[in-house]
Amino acid sequence: MSLADAIPDFVARRAARQAARAADRAARDAFIVPQFALLSADFEALLAAALGLDGRVRTTVTTVVVPVQGRTFPALSTRVVTVRSTIDPTPKTISFTPGLDFREPDQFGRYTCEIDFDVAPRPARRDAVARILVERGILMSGRTVGTLLFPADDGATPLTARHLENAFTAWWLR
Repeated sequence: MSLADAIPDFVARRAARQAARAADRAARDAFIVPQFALLSADFEALLAAALGLDGRVRTTVTTVVVPVQGRTFPALSTRVVTVRSTIDPTPKTISFTPGLDFREPDQFGRYTCEIDFDVAPRPARRDAVARILVERGILMSGRTVGTLLFPADDGATPLTARHLENAFTAWWLR
């Protein structure tokens, strides 16, 4: 068989693979878009449980539309959560910004965590949780149900209000 004879089969197999990938991506994207809204609500509820109510702690939520490339949707609506503390004389702010991220298997997003103050870590679990949140963020993962995951050193676990409470305690209550 000559190369010319093999080309039609090669082109057909490649087109079939590309069509299968496109169908998989469309199905995955149809899952991802609503999960951002659901996981934002879950995150905000966990954050509210961790922080409780105090006039010196204020949470604001800002909806942002982010343009997307390489997916079947052109933009993604996300909710940036900012928490500001006036416990100390100098206010401290922590921002959680969700975005697409596909680094780990089944992962589709990640909340980045940014702080606007210096931290002097201590050898305590709370400080380790705070460090991990700043370095790795919070993972959004799943295939049929989205889940928020805390990327611990020994493996990712479901995010809890306790994780957030530990981090905020390390950041603010020293």
